[in-house]
Amino acid sequence: PESSPSGGCGGGSDNTKKTSDRPRAKLAETPLSCSEWLAAALVSSGVTHVYGGHGGALVPLVNAVVDNPNLTWVCTRNEANASLMAAAHAKLTGNLACVMATSGPGATNLTTGLMDAALDRVAVIAVTGLKPRAGMHYSEFQDVDQSRLFAAGGINPSTDVPAPEALAPLLRDAISTAMTRRTCVHLAIPVDVQAAPSPIQSEFCAANANLRIAPTHVDPETLDAVAKHLPAPRGAGGFRRIVIAAGLRAVGAGRAITRLAEMLHAPIIYRLDAKGVVDETHPLAFGVVGVHGKPGLEAAASIISTSELVLSLGVDDNTLLLCNLAGLQIRPMIEFEPDACAVVTRYKADFTVIGNIGDACDGLADRLATMLPQHGEPGEPGEPGEQGEPHDLSQLAPPGSLERRESSPDALWGLLHGGSWRKLLDFKGVRYQSALHNYDHRFVHPATVLSEVTAHLRGEAGGAGEKAEAAAAGAASTATAAAADADAEGGGGGDRGGGGEGGGTPGGGVDTVIAVDTGDITLWSSLCLSLPQGARVLSSERLGTMGYSLCAGVAATLARPSPARTVVVAGDGGIQMTLVEMSTFVQHKRPGDALVVIVFDNSMLGRVAFGFVGSKGCELEGPDFVALAKAYGGDGVRVGDRKGPLEDGEVARGVVTAMAATGLFVLHVMIDPELKADMAKFTDESIALMESG
Repeated sequence: PESSPSGGCGGGSDNTKKTSDRPRAKLAETPLSCSEWLAAALVSSGVTHVYGGHGGALVPLVNAVVDNPNLTWVCTRNEANASLMAAAHAKLTGNLACVMATSGPGATNLTTGLMDAALDRVAVIAVTGLKPRAGMHYSEFQDVDQSRLFAAGGINPSTDVPAPEALAPLLRDAISTAMTRRTCVHLAIPVDVQAAPSPIQSEFCAANANLRIAPTHVDPETLDAVAKHLPAPRGAGGFRRIVIAAGLRAVGAGRAITRLAEMLHAPIIYRLDAKGVVDETHPLAFGVVGVHGKPGLEAAASIISTSELVLSLGVDDNTLLLCNLAGLQIRPMIEFEPDACAVVTRYKADFTVIGNIGDACDGLADRLATMLPQHGEPGEPGEPGEQGEPHDLSQLAPPGSLERRESSPDALWGLLHGGSWRKLLDFKGVRYQSALHNYDHRFVHPATVLSEVTAHLRGEAGGAGEKAEAAAAGAASTATAAAADADAEGGGGGDRGGGGEGGGTPGGGVDTVIAVDTGDITLWSSLCLSLPQGARVLSSERLGTMGYSLCAGVAATLARPSPARTVVVAGDGGIQMTLVEMSTFVQHKRPGDALVVIVFDNSMLGRVAFGFVGSKGCELEGPDFVALAKAYGGDGVRVGDRKGPLEDGEVARGVVTAMAATGLFVLHVMIDPELKADMAKFTDESIALMESG
């Protein structure tokens, strides 16, 4: 693109990689307005969809977006939901996303989604309309100092555009910041500036700013040093207690991460947004860490608390992995990030590896292959229990009853380091020690539904839900039986269910995005969904926004080529916060698109009721969600009721119907109000903190 003397072209240089795959807006022969130029600039920066709410202070901008053939305008029913859609779009695609809103409440409604994007570190630009410049700061209607409002919440930059001449340089700086720092930025543009002729007529080119900071290769000397650092000291056994933790920026590196984990005999844990980064049937995949600011699942808590070293791969916040409750680092870390701008310097790292995370893991595995004992080979003699297979696998598992029994971390690490971790294949009793309660069989257990969804995503035979229901009723399998079942299934991790990254058959697990809401459903989804490698999950990780999943589901469907399918997993409390966006999906869906909304209904705010002793006021009454879906032009099925026991195969039929549907489909699942998902916590007396989340 050409440079302009006014500085509209930024973020590029002669030796910068070019983003030639992006569409380039053809500039009109007649002079462009500021709005038309801005729309073309967004296209050059990789924006494909603009989410937002309309209003008088935004008319020139929305007109320009609608008229641009390379942009899709998605008018949401509430601006708060538009901001969540933009945050989810950026998280899924890794590209810049855009949200727009009018002055006054249109802008203030954006706050939650903008904070969500900032906390989860994804690139979003918010553009809001202002009163005409001559009427700002004294008008009696919808005259809000938006820039100060968002800046107070940590959005930086957040600034007004004072004149047409200032639009190009301010937009350049904002987009460069959003893309390199992975954050949310904001520009407020007076409506008369939007309508004014643009002083810049050349194309905008700040789009490649992020490419300039990405190294072309991983430093080999750093990898050499890390490889020498990883093995245990001589005489202490062949392996250290190493945990591999994967975050959002590790998505796409699953094959290399799995290879490194097998080389180190190291368990893999992952943030919810990285669930599916590795095949969750792999025996070293130990599940999600980080649910509502706590470990979430017991296996993750046990593994972390007994580890000696954490390999942090693209994890944005390492507090749970490294610190005690007082926030003090008590475990060493080696961090891997795609570029230096992604590094968070809050905690000490023994080494920092910069570059493509998959390449770094492969390079490290290549070096370790000549240094460590191979699978199945005895390591150097060490402490009892650290090498070799435990004689009694029952040390690792709860007995076949509802009574809980703690697993032995020492026995688990011994199994891992002895090269016998393959015996953990598909054995959830070790990895997921959530208590299985008796429950009222007029209702559906969440594990039943989510196991059926898992089976569908993997293209496996039915009956998964019935097995899960039996487990929930207390018929837990023994470790040896589970291992035998897994061997019979031909497991072994890898690419089951079409799970190779970037591949998979149409409609398979890697082609379906899962959007998970906030609440007890976060725990159930973390626990019971077992995704193939390459599948994607979207969640409001840091802010914990209820209602996020439906907004994320709409954006995830529209952001991908059609036909696209997204599964939304929400509780009845969360879905009622944003359910009006079902209409947005119906309006914008393309032929073959599918939005499957699974609503787990217990008529209460379960996480508050179960998570905080003495909490009151958690009861909810909700609508008939199937009737609501039909009112919006969709369809649905209800499973479970309060009048009698479930019919045989009722859940399986419901899931099969939902997953085969196109358009909007709601699966309304009635669950036991007394059934809770257990939240694992660290045992730590370093500081006393009152429960708040």
